[in-house]
Amino acid sequence: MPKPKLTDEQKSALRAELRNRLKRGQPQADIKRALAESFKVSPESIRWYLKQASAGRGAANGRKQSKGKVRGAGRRAKTGAKGIRRTGGRQPRLIAALQTLPESTLKRILAAKRLQPRLDAERERATALRAELRDTERRARRLERKVARLLAT
Repeated sequence: MPKPKLTDEQKSALRAELRNRLKRGQPQADIKRALAESFKVSPESIRWYLKQASAGRGAANGRKQSKGKVRGAGRRAKTGAKGIRRTGGRQPRLIAALQTLPESTLKRILAAKRLQPRLDAERERATALRAELRDTERRARRLERKVARLLAT
């Protein structure tokens, strides 16, 4: 049987709690998990509320505004005194995504990144050795044909 739907009061309380947690900078995965448990709904349902809350102004119903209606669309972010671009208080998506990853995963990613040049060098070496092996086999076949011709006559 499906879970019961939220009442209007519960929905407004959920949205308020969601906004508060987003302002505090909690990772979205933690927010989804905690709110799904406390409001007894699926994390997928919380995902929809999260999309609505993070859509920003002018998108209260979850739909994006067209570029023509957005004020200041296409403008570049202003550069501060130190030459650093300001993002209007919003974190770039990459940083937000990295903050949701566990530390062990980040360590593994960085370890893999450090090993990547060695892997590339070994692959190049293997490719060169394969080419050298093909050349050597070609020369060996040529010599075998010569020996066979000499013995046949």
